[in-house]
Amino acid sequence: MRKLAIVLALCAVMLQAHATIIYVNQNATGANTGTSWINAYTSLQSGISATVTGDQIWVAAGTYKPTATTNRSIYFVMPSGVSIYGGFAGTETLLSQRDWVANSTVLSGDIGTTGYAYDNSYHVVYAYSVTSNTRLDGFTIRDGYARDISYNYYGGGLYIANSSMTVANCIFTNNSTNSAGAAIAQTGSGGPTTGILNLSNCSLVYNTGGTGAALYLRGTQSNITHCNISDNNGSEVVYISDGTANIDRCVISGNNTSGGYGTMFVENLGGAINMYNSLVAGNLSDNTSGLEIRPDDALTQRIWNCTFAGNKSTGTSTAYNATVVLSTYTNMSNCIVYGNYNGKSVWSYSYGEMYNNVIEGSPTNNTGANNTATDPLFVHAGNASLAPFDTTGLNYQLTAASPALNNGDNTYTTSPYLLDLLDSTRISGITVDRGCYEHQYCAATVAITPSGATSFCQGGLVSLSASTGSSYAWSNGASAQTTAVNVQGTYTVTVIDGNGCFGTASQAVTVYPASVQISGNTVLCPNSSTTLTASSPDGNIYQWSNSQSAAAVTVTQGGTYTVTVTTLNSCTATASSVVTIHNTATPVISQSGNVLTSSASAGNQWYLNGTAINGATGHTYTATQSGTYTVVVTESGCTSDASAAQNVIVAGISTIAPEGISIYPNPATNMIMVTGMHINTPIEITDLRGKVVLHLKATSENQSVNIEGLAPGMYLLNGAKFIKE
Repeated sequence: MRKLAIVLALCAVMLQAHATIIYVNQNATGANTGTSWINAYTSLQSGISATVTGDQIWVAAGTYKPTATTNRSIYFVMPSGVSIYGGFAGTETLLSQRDWVANSTVLSGDIGTTGYAYDNSYHVVYAYSVTSNTRLDGFTIRDGYARDISYNYYGGGLYIANSSMTVANCIFTNNSTNSAGAAIAQTGSGGPTTGILNLSNCSLVYNTGGTGAALYLRGTQSNITHCNISDNNGSEVVYISDGTANIDRCVISGNNTSGGYGTMFVENLGGAINMYNSLVAGNLSDNTSGLEIRPDDALTQRIWNCTFAGNKSTGTSTAYNATVVLSTYTNMSNCIVYGNYNGKSVWSYSYGEMYNNVIEGSPTNNTGANNTATDPLFVHAGNASLAPFDTTGLNYQLTAASPALNNGDNTYTTSPYLLDLLDSTRISGITVDRGCYEHQYCAATVAITPSGATSFCQGGLVSLSASTGSSYAWSNGASAQTTAVNVQGTYTVTVIDGNGCFGTASQAVTVYPASVQISGNTVLCPNSSTTLTASSPDGNIYQWSNSQSAAAVTVTQGGTYTVTVTTLNSCTATASSVVTIHNTATPVISQSGNVLTSSASAGNQWYLNGTAINGATGHTYTATQSGTYTVVVTESGCTSDASAAQNVIVAGISTIAPEGISIYPNPATNMIMVTGMHINTPIEITDLRGKVVLHLKATSENQSVNIEGLAPGMYLLNGAKFIKE
């Protein structure tokens, strides 16, 4: 297998190495070898037979037929990977020297009786399974007659099957079919993976018959750019199904359709269309006269910056006598649908999206905004009642007074579709124009005049004024001649002057920053100090309201302290900090027995004889020793003076009552054990004032008593003293 791969690779290299130009000229008189213009093949079929992948065929002006016989099944078969160019005079040495307009090179299927179509070739050119580097360029392809059974009823001019190729600078005319694609039929098994057709700068005119008289596109992807599709007759002119067509800068005009779905039809079998910057005008149909998109499989489709005008529908059905028929997932924006002759300009199967369009009459079943019915004021429009007509002598550009100028939405103008129908730049003015043409403005000289310095300190302001004009668009969103700004940046204005000329100007504005912050403790205790520190990323000079000039100052008094910072650009900023003095009130002690209570609910520290009692920080304290007690309170980091001293005398505590009762532990917190009791003897606990706080009977000589519910203090149990902590 490896040897076979090497051999195949070498063969490919050899083929590329021998890729060459093959010359064809029906009037050549040389050796007929195709090696030069003098020795050119006189038959295009001979040239095609001599090619390998990568070759080019150059064909001189003249008319070439696929066969000298009357066999209708003989066509020009495109060799894969080969480029065939027409339009040569027969002397050129560079491809760029050819003139395909002046040197008409015709591929004709008129192989039988001259001028009699019924014995013409089924296809003039046939492409099957060719790759994307295959090209047909610079020919007039005519007189194909695809009227037969099997696949001979597709593609009278060009039939492309399961292929990707480029067709450019070609004219397809006088081709016919009784089924599909009189000019071009492209088929595949479904989706872009089975073929991509790039069709550019081509004319498809005067082709007749069937579905998609000009273009039948099924099961593939097509990119159609700068093409003229005019004066064709069939059930539809363009038919798209089970694939996507991207159409840009095309004219579809003067076509006549009947018995089908209208001028352009997108089938609901996976068909999709994206159409930009194109003109659909002067078409006649007994159905939809412009474009009909059937409901589809949720395929997003775009109709952006297109013009539909002068089209006529003779249909009687409300749904099918419109100019444009949309599906749910179609977005039609920045378009003009005006001056058509039918029942409706736009009709939707369901709610398609429509934004910023000019639509004559009331569109049906749509969502969107900013649509108008105002006359767009074309330069010279055709009379729809006289359709069909092509656009010769007409002009669907907008006059200078058109309300559609600068009135679209730039959101719906996207790369790579940034040229109008005349290849002029889109968004020439402030906002994109509606329709297929973009008005190109003459140049206006625009200047910006500031009201003062354009470099200033933060907090400053400057007004920018543009030159006098009729409309203004600033980069900050302003739309007046003057805008006031206080943020650093470059400001651009677009102006259209009184003559309709367009220009821009820019002005840079610099804003110097200035900021300062103060940090430090702002709560002072009596007889203490705090340090306030000013910080500024841009400052180098500090001045405080207390006359100090350092970044950090130490203060001992309450009050408001303000600092002003000056930056290197001489800008200033200020900040203030309020310092308060916190005076903590001196607490007062109240006494009940041995229990001491502070007037402060929190922040207490109890002292005995001037020494802090470890852990004694509660609101109350029960004295267990005689002595002098004081309390000090701390609030917000500030400590009070000591309270007035409270003298406490704690009498000795007897743990044995006259009756021989013993209590332990003593002091106790939750539970005490009482011994020496007689069973069923009453147990009575009283406070020092004689109030009974607990009463029960002894159930054993060693009786446990729960005192958890008692307040801290001294108590008597049948005369025996104990302390509850």
